[in-house]
Amino acid sequence: MKQSPNKLRYLLLGAVAYLPLLATRRGQVVADTKQYLYLDPGGVLSASQSLWDPDWALGTVTHQSIGYLWPMGPFFWTAEKIGLPDWVAQRLWIGSLILLAALGVLWLWKVMELKGNGDFVAALSYGLSPYALAYSTRISVLLLAWAALPWLIGLGIRSTRTRSWRHPALLGLVATSVGSVNASSLVFAGIGVILWFPFAIWVQREISFRDGVAAAGRIGLAVVGCSLWWAGPLVVQSRYGPPVLQFSETLEVVASSASSTEAWRGLGYWVFYGGDKTGPWVSSAVRFMTAPGQILVGFILALVSLISIGTVRWAHRGYLLMLMVAGLGLTIGLHPYERPSVVGSVLRDLGEGSTAGLALRSSPRALPLFLIGAALFTGLAISLIDEHWPQVAKVFRPLVIVLVLINISPLFTGDYVGSELARDEEIPSHWTEAAGDLDGSRDSRILVLPGNDFSAHRWGNTIDHILPGLVDRPVAIRELIGFSSEPASDLLIALDRRLQEGIAEPSSVGPVAALLGAGDVVLQLDLEYERFRTPRPAQLWNDFFADVSGLSEPTAYGDLGTNRAVSDFPLLDEIELGLEAGGSEAPQLAILEVESATGIISATNGVPVLVSGDGEGVVDLAEAGLLLPSRPLLYTGSLDATQLHEALTAGGSVVITDSNRQRARRWKTVRDNVGFTERADGADRVADPTDVRLNVMGRSVTGSATVAQQPGATISASAYGNPISYHP
Repeated sequence: MKQSPNKLRYLLLGAVAYLPLLATRRGQVVADTKQYLYLDPGGVLSASQSLWDPDWALGTVTHQSIGYLWPMGPFFWTAEKIGLPDWVAQRLWIGSLILLAALGVLWLWKVMELKGNGDFVAALSYGLSPYALAYSTRISVLLLAWAALPWLIGLGIRSTRTRSWRHPALLGLVATSVGSVNASSLVFAGIGVILWFPFAIWVQREISFRDGVAAAGRIGLAVVGCSLWWAGPLVVQSRYGPPVLQFSETLEVVASSASSTEAWRGLGYWVFYGGDKTGPWVSSAVRFMTAPGQILVGFILALVSLISIGTVRWAHRGYLLMLMVAGLGLTIGLHPYERPSVVGSVLRDLGEGSTAGLALRSSPRALPLFLIGAALFTGLAISLIDEHWPQVAKVFRPLVIVLVLINISPLFTGDYVGSELARDEEIPSHWTEAAGDLDGSRDSRILVLPGNDFSAHRWGNTIDHILPGLVDRPVAIRELIGFSSEPASDLLIALDRRLQEGIAEPSSVGPVAALLGAGDVVLQLDLEYERFRTPRPAQLWNDFFADVSGLSEPTAYGDLGTNRAVSDFPLLDEIELGLEAGGSEAPQLAILEVESATGIISATNGVPVLVSGDGEGVVDLAEAGLLLPSRPLLYTGSLDATQLHEALTAGGSVVITDSNRQRARRWKTVRDNVGFTERADGADRVADPTDVRLNVMGRSVTGSATVAQQPGATISASAYGNPISYHP
């Protein structure tokens, strides 16, 4: 029985979207979006119902976690319930995004009443754009806007052609699926709908101004109404949660790679070009930057679109040009950052002056507007050639299809889902066994040491720490970003800093862990310690095994002595040589119970200890054996004069430290992330957009911070730090 042409096209698109992915890294899961979607999707859905999450980061107001209630959370929850392996579910998710993007272009072709049979090539060009490569392995949730864009535009057009609420309502449902986790992606995609109105009213004169306003009102009400469930919590988080936007990438970083040449190739997102000493962040990126053939194919396809723009005459041609100009202008507007375009200057001013503007800093996410216009113009070129030169079209159409497939070569070579963030689906037994022993009472937390830039284990780079997905108990770990309250984040950072620098007193860990509400301390000794220069596992194990005051004897999990630095980065130094002489074996994981654990919630009415300082001073107290659970701990900088007098009258002890220093703080690494101690007048303060300081005291109090004094002379450094850290 013969298949109809339409059914055959759908089958081909489905085959291209799913089959190569299902043949890629079978049995391996990549660290896409959230590890917990694969480890415990039911837990993700349950936690997403509340804006307060007591189980993560010493308690935090969640950042857009409610967005996982739809659509990503239910997708992976359903996959788990029907018994799909995690790696299969992951490939089906990514493949579905590709397919939806391509099918959306096929449907938009009909909605826009385009003629000819170039729709399949247009759909293939958009659905197989290399744009997705920067997101597919690490943050595919951001591809929802890319996949939904043609559907949003099509529903927007149909909403203007009828007074029915059907299409606005459908547009609202699509919009709420796109923006639930990342609102900025929806804003950029929404520009495609907005641009239709001036074109349809004043250029094409397809609708009247009155009808346009009415249609826009219906769409606005539908989108807002369908999005309140996640937009409202986002407002709450921005007011009461941590300033996540300030901790993450800056405008300058985003602008660094967003050039016009890269945009024409469907690229330009800064993550695509980054890497660390172990390799690129996106393994497929190397080919797009070094292989002449791959680069040439991208520009040939761009040239096809460009020629089509200049030759195709069609009623809605102007609208596609508006999409492309808007998408390209937003994508590259900030580049170069020192001399941006007019649009870029506006974006820079918004980003530097407001939280809302900073939320829109990732302007390369507007690139799909440009790509959908380019894809449709490519399809129109096919239709034009087929109409006038059918014999040429028989060669030209398959040639363009081949070029499109070559342009997305990582899909067929196994790099679309890259190896850089891959792990076996089964979590190593030392983690599952330890999780089974830890999973119990929720009265206390689990404190994981040491911290890490990202959770790069010897068995796989998971980005997120896996333990919260394995236990039903609160977990605290030092991460790049401080998601808890500022005093709590500061104390956790102070404890971990000393471990990172090799100067920690193991005897201080028990009292500080108890203060943080921890009942167990987990030493993760299977990290790729050479990647981020985290503590040597053997050194950490030897220190804690030798001095466990305040903690129980460690319980070891996993084999001894199996964690070794890779040959490219052996870290052969005095530390390593000392370990070889004094014992270089360590298990992969260890658990130590906190002997003085008081639980997450505790209270005491003892005589207070007043600390003039911050978390660093508290750890100093613990190292001196003076951090006692029977005595309340107060920061003098957080007290007003009356409160301080009352505490002293009650017999409070005062501890003066030189911590709580006036200095810069960055959030790009867990080492060397504080700057020099500044002078009282702040005259030596360096303007740095990556400097985001903790307000540990909850208010600004003159004289509460330790400052530098240089009587008689002023000494300053000619240079300090680097773009990542404040390493001297």
